[in-house]
Amino acid sequence: MEAIEIDALDPDWHEFKWQQAVARSSAVYKVIRKGRRAGGTEWGVRWARDNALKLKQDVLVISTTFGNLRGVHTPYFDAVLDPFIKSGACKPLDKKYTFYEFHKDLGGAKIILKSADSPEPLRGYGKGVGAIWLDEFAYAPNQRYLYNEILSPMALDHEILYLVTSTPAGKDLFWEFSERGRSTADKYKGWTEFKVSSRENPKNTNERIAALIDENRWTQAEVLQQVEAEFALDETSVFGDHRRAAAEYDYPIPRVPSHLYVGGVDLAQVLDATVIYILDVSTSPARIVYKVNERKLDYTVIENIIVKVADQYNATMFLDATNERSLYDRVKKRCRARPVIFSSKTKPAMVRDLAFAIERGLIEWSHHDEDLMMELSVFKAQAMETGYIKYNALRGFHDDHVAALGLAVHGAAPRLFRDGRDLAVPSLAPAWNPMDNPEARMRAVQDYYAGQFGPHNVNFSGDSPLKQAERERLGIK
Repeated sequence: MEAIEIDALDPDWHEFKWQQAVARSSAVYKVIRKGRRAGGTEWGVRWARDNALKLKQDVLVISTTFGNLRGVHTPYFDAVLDPFIKSGACKPLDKKYTFYEFHKDLGGAKIILKSADSPEPLRGYGKGVGAIWLDEFAYAPNQRYLYNEILSPMALDHEILYLVTSTPAGKDLFWEFSERGRSTADKYKGWTEFKVSSRENPKNTNERIAALIDENRWTQAEVLQQVEAEFALDETSVFGDHRRAAAEYDYPIPRVPSHLYVGGVDLAQVLDATVIYILDVSTSPARIVYKVNERKLDYTVIENIIVKVADQYNATMFLDATNERSLYDRVKKRCRARPVIFSSKTKPAMVRDLAFAIERGLIEWSHHDEDLMMELSVFKAQAMETGYIKYNALRGFHDDHVAALGLAVHGAAPRLFRDGRDLAVPSLAPAWNPMDNPEARMRAVQDYYAGQFGPHNVNFSGDSPLKQAERERLGIK
């Protein structure tokens, strides 16, 4: 094949000043701390393409999730590599996993797109990899496991170039990478960091940035983070410096017969996961000893898992029964279980209890539980116009682990909060679920009709006043 000119196949591309500075750097580890829409993804795609051609080695591109890979990275690569595919210089391979392979006369290197939520299959790609791009790494699950156990060993027998790009989000592994990039220590001499504001993209006018801020309703701290690429402490963060509750141990910890255990179960709703935490409340601080994180399982399987874990730790399980009452009804027949209904009153109170437990050092979890720490860092409070405080994860993130831990803390509240204060979330007695108790159900019906029609119209047989009148008219006793 004849030599190709990249510029000829990519005539409309012109690098921004910050992109030129990154390209000139000789660092092995390039960390780009960027604001939203700074041009990082578009430049990263070309970085991967150019290194595949230059190094004649495979380039591994790792997105945060498979959905993000297919929704963001694949369209970018399809567009940037389209002229190369049409010229015969490159061909797409298995579209399910997303491979692009350059012509053997150009080195035959491949660009391999994978996601951070499935790290294990990456083990087989290390031998031929010459460069790795981790995009939006601050938001990737399994960060430490992915980097320490999967990616780092790939560089034991040959040098690998790294490009790590992300908008900052808490003091996670990406924050540590940024610290390395700014460090003058000899052991980090191969690292460099570039801080890129959204304003360094010439296409982002002040008006467009203002519209972006208004659209997302970002606070001042979020603007510093999302636009100016600062590691800003967000005043809307609910759980503060939650990382100090992470301790040096691993799950699972076997049951101690004399200890008391409480479980929290957050059930999957379409796209999220079923998460179970078991909390040992006999230790100080109370410690998470077991975790389940399962996706796309039938509720019959989930039911069996809940019961098995409950039996394993002789634990009382507190279940989110907001939308899955039937599952709770089945589980409670097989183990000790209590329902919790999330509402505009119970959820904020439960969140506040969890924040209180973290702030006072009443609970701890494994420092390897990155899913939990990620969700805690993106869990925000938003004041609504009605005065109600809404608690949710940032758009695009889940809160399954936060909910499961909150349920466990709720169940353990009598043991955790021994300072005499009123518990924020009441234990859900049968009054919350009168269908469980015929007498309570009858009283609820009577109270309802007494409020609607007055006490003289209440029929203790449970008939409505209209039905009672109809029975009397027809002479039916």
